[in-house]
Amino acid sequence: MATLQADRWRALYHELDVAGDGDGRLSRDEVSQRLSELDAPEREADSILRALSTDPGDTVGVEQFLRRAQRLQSPL
Repeated sequence: MATLQADRWRALYHELDVAGDGDGRLSRDEVSQRLSELDAPEREADSILRALSTDPGDTVGVEQFLRRAQRLQSPL
């Protein structure tokens, strides 16, 4: 089950990255832009961004994204 979830989180990461600049790293701005495009409620978007990174200038690689997503134990 964990492997299936990791595969889905990895696919989401790549979808977010391709929608951004495609450099293999996610920034808060890229994620924020995509959440805005999806009309995510502001409170939910803020929670997701905080879970990804506490530093506004920080970027997240795929492995770090997977660890954080799995730690949240949020089903897709």
